[in-house]
Amino acid sequence: MSLDEIQNDLKSIKDNQIKIKNDSEHIQSDSQQTNNTTDSSATDISINKIKKFEEFIDSKIVNMYARPWNKLEIKLKKKKITEYFENLFNIEEITQDEKKENIEKFTKELDLNRKIKVKYDIVECCITDIK
Repeated sequence: MSLDEIQNDLKSIKDNQIKIKNDSEHIQSDSQQTNNTTDSSATDISINKIKKFEEFIDSKIVNMYARPWNKLEIKLKKKKITEYFENLFNIEEITQDEKKENIEKFTKELDLNRKIKVKYDIVECCITDIK
């Protein structure tokens, strides 16, 4: 399952959650008129189940990075390279220009399918060194 598929599934779940919430509000207004609260509690249970499922999907997206560097897709590698140089810039080890140059250089190397020496921490899901 690719990242795009997971993101699309997550979006459809969120859309369904909004629909359920709107339906819930409609049901609650109906239940207030009929003094029947069982429908609203069933809707609350459904919403809680959707939230738990959404949290599960979110945890899987985070874990997509918990693989060796050579197993990551190019798009994920580019994102990690950008994060690495953003972090270096934030702790003031490199300048804005160096950050931009390095990101462009290493993403171009990936696009050209050239080898990059990267030390990648699978547990922390981050680059520790790149050459």
